[in-house]
Amino acid sequence: MAAVQILAYGFCFDSIDDAIKIGESTTRVAMLKFCEAIINTLKEQYLCDPTTDDIARLLAENKERRFQGMIGSLDCMHWRWDACHVAWRGQYNGPYGYPTLILEAAASQDLWIWYAFFGMPGTNNDITVLDYSPLFNRYMDGTATPIEYEVNGRRYNLPYYLTDGIYPKHAVFMQAISNPVTTKERAFTTLQEAFHKDIERMNVVTIFPFGHHQLKRIKIFPSMSNQLKMFVSYIAFGWVEFVILKLM
Repeated sequence: MAAVQILAYGFCFDSIDDAIKIGESTTRVAMLKFCEAIINTLKEQYLCDPTTDDIARLLAENKERRFQGMIGSLDCMHWRWDACHVAWRGQYNGPYGYPTLILEAAASQDLWIWYAFFGMPGTNNDITVLDYSPLFNRYMDGTATPIEYEVNGRRYNLPYYLTDGIYPKHAVFMQAISNPVTTKERAFTTLQEAFHKDIERMNVVTIFPFGHHQLKRIKIFPSMSNQLKMFVSYIAFGWVEFVILKLM
């Protein structure tokens, strides 16, 4: 109970000793053990890369949507961090005038999050987050699932993500045409912008039902591992009830 309150509502370690009847150090140890239990329980299903079958299904679904070779929509989202330490506010104060943490995520049409990278300071943008992102590590070290598809008589072996215009012009990113002129360009831009909203729908559907107040009160610990940051992001999504059911 102490760990759930700390992670879900942003309580301090010593603020719940009267209710739970345990000390600050015991609360800290309980929270870390709780996080380890969640990671070990859910990592095989929710903290893993897409399998060969997953990639094949994504390619087949997006082929029907006329985007052959696409495996998802990619974007960055800023999460407000009211509990940011005063000494760190200059580093985390982004374009919104208050501290934020950045979540880089890729989602498919069914709103499943296939990739997430969480914890970059709000002063960064999509490009600088991409520089630190492990999104393409599997392609760099040769462990990615081999892919091959054909478009207009040409064969390709790299999948791609739908992105907005800030991302670089690489083969793995497909942006909309900024100034479409022909009928074909306008049709492509309309479809690209519509399907890229998959990642925006994921953000709305998973966060807004639980209220922004949870995000504003969350405490993040940047010195902890990326896995723990990822877990905190799942808590922020409002998965506390799901977590408790898994552990029962």
